[in-house]
Amino acid sequence: MTRRGALPALLAGALLALYWPALGGGRVFFQRDVFNYWRPHVDWAVTSLSAGHSIAWNPNLLFGTPFLADPNFQAFYPPTWLLLVLPPALYFALSVFGHAIFGGLGVARLLQSHGLERGAAAGALAFALSGPLVSIANLWHHYSGAAWMPWVLWALRRLALSEGREWRRFALFSGLTALAGSGESVAMIVVLALITQASSFRTRTRLRGVALALVVAALVASLQWLPSARLLQSSARTHFTPAQKLTWSLAPTASSRLVVAGPYGSGARVDIGTETLDDDLPLLASPYLGAFLAPFALWGAPLLPSYAVACGLFVAGSFGRHLGAPAEVLVALLPFRFPTKLLAGAAVAFALIVGAGVHRALSSDRRASNRVALLMAFLLAVVLAAPMVGDRAGLSYSLLLAGTGLLAVARPPRPALLLAGVFIDLFTAGVWVNRYAGPELYRYKPPSVDFVRSLGPAPRIFTVFPPAVWAYADVGTHSPAPAISMALAAREELIPPHGLTFGVRHGYGPDFTGLGASEIKAWEAVRGPDFTRDPGRYLSLGAITAVVSTDNTNPLETEEPQARFPGSLSTPTRIDVWNRVSRAGLALRVRPVPSLSAAMAEVAAPDFEAGADVALVEASGKGLEVLGGGEVRVLRDENDTVEIESVASGPGLLVLRDTLREGWVASVDDRPEPILRADVLFRGVRVPAGRSTVRFRYETPGLRLAVGLCAAGFLILIAFPRAEAA
Repeated sequence: MTRRGALPALLAGALLALYWPALGGGRVFFQRDVFNYWRPHVDWAVTSLSAGHSIAWNPNLLFGTPFLADPNFQAFYPPTWLLLVLPPALYFALSVFGHAIFGGLGVARLLQSHGLERGAAAGALAFALSGPLVSIANLWHHYSGAAWMPWVLWALRRLALSEGREWRRFALFSGLTALAGSGESVAMIVVLALITQASSFRTRTRLRGVALALVVAALVASLQWLPSARLLQSSARTHFTPAQKLTWSLAPTASSRLVVAGPYGSGARVDIGTETLDDDLPLLASPYLGAFLAPFALWGAPLLPSYAVACGLFVAGSFGRHLGAPAEVLVALLPFRFPTKLLAGAAVAFALIVGAGVHRALSSDRRASNRVALLMAFLLAVVLAAPMVGDRAGLSYSLLLAGTGLLAVARPPRPALLLAGVFIDLFTAGVWVNRYAGPELYRYKPPSVDFVRSLGPAPRIFTVFPPAVWAYADVGTHSPAPAISMALAAREELIPPHGLTFGVRHGYGPDFTGLGASEIKAWEAVRGPDFTRDPGRYLSLGAITAVVSTDNTNPLETEEPQARFPGSLSTPTRIDVWNRVSRAGLALRVRPVPSLSAAMAEVAAPDFEAGADVALVEASGKGLEVLGGGEVRVLRDENDTVEIESVASGPGLLVLRDTLREGWVASVDDRPEPILRADVLFRGVRVPAGRSTVRFRYETPGLRLAVGLCAAGFLILIAFPRAEAA
């Protein structure tokens, strides 16, 4: 349908038009996790590497959290390394642009392998501009993984056609897909492969080729996922309930948005934890697959029936919690969340059957009776679905597109006009999905930063979130651009983890991925209403330096803060200095307890004095120990290393109020010493009387083994370029 070499240019032109504000218009991506999560962590990582520091551990969030083991940041995914030479905003825009082209070319290549060349360009556009893919541009690792899906499926098909000989490409593509950091994408590829290609692997030679490729892919992917698996074992994800995992399911009332253009949900109400979250604040801004394309999908389904089945299953799965108990049981078995992510897999399958439909329409097979039946069936479906759509303008526009698509199926126009129809359909429905801000958004430093940093070395703050409904209504009133205003308001209030950009540490705060320590999740559940009655205990346990809030969210009873700064919200930011307990110190009284639950009960007891008392989880519960205390001084404080000088009046217990996770080891005067769990979350080490030096050192669990396994995987690929499975 296009000349050789023209398809990349066609995709580049279409995507340049879609993402022009970020690629050439001087704007930047910022929505959702880009601003809240990705950018501050990238700023921290690049700054740390520039200073010659390790990025295995990030000490600035949630009392410290693993970084390399977190797959969300794609530390071992090769394109990410461009951040060492490119500004983050430019890298992000180029990554979105490049992965979309790459994914579109993969769909085209897969269609060509099925002999459907005339539909390759349309299929490529249908995927690269699809609503689900465009919507997850702000979920970078899922976006990258989705772009690899068609390539992995194509490589698997090539493996089958070659009787198992061409296994290397499938192994490499599968491994790189996993390194992109999206477990959901890997799971969707497995489902797609089983549904669409399992029947092709009935011979032993083909099965041996698949087995060898999967082993090599697992070796390559182990570089990320072996450490990640160790991290998952101690993370809050182990406590997710089915209801939490099924949040952000596609509501039945929004299902028409698969083929009706326009946003679903007003975005005016934000009620986290209730059904309005699914409808009014969707994870994917657009599930739109295409009204113009829908007739072609129906026309092409008979040519690729297994992909049509896969598309239907993914769409059905995206309804998640609306499917009933069986779905909840299934999802509860996996550490993945948010069923609407399945629409990325649906977009791949839909694009393929669209390409098949275009190929069929442009071929010599023009049986009018079949097309009339198709027209009748599609129009009937539209009529039945119309009452579900509240957006009449969107419905009218989509009916126009669908009608045009039906005519194009019945009497195909010139290929160029057909591609123009694909572009118009998806571009007009997707151009509003990703909003942009000016680059000053990331350069802006709130005036509160300098005040917080003046409070001492490595200050640690606790931020109180404003009620979401109030905040959205407030910025909507005071700004013509609520999205940007909300981002600025969040910045001015130092909502975690934005302090990473400015060297401000955060203690208790939101865990966007669920990879934070499971003990934090447990503590949050135990403290419950006690925080409103006794917030000081909570703040002291975490060695909080200052509380950043607003007048109507301040948890303390103080009338006047130490500092106040105007912000985008009508209620200005206030800072209340706390600083009652030091981050590192020697305990005065040790309360040994046998379990984590007992430790949580102990720290919540009325007679427990944070900082002086320490609940210590250890097997030998001897009863209350009274110690002499002493003084400590932090000698070295780096990302993965903390050295503390202890001067104890007698045998004592040094407590460092940083998170205890697997991978941390300690030594006292260069002698290994076990780390004990202190006050539920933190690290405790026994020290002798007198002067001693305690050294904490972190190494990502499983990383050394993972490096060796990954190297072995690439060695197999390189050393045996002509190896066969037979």
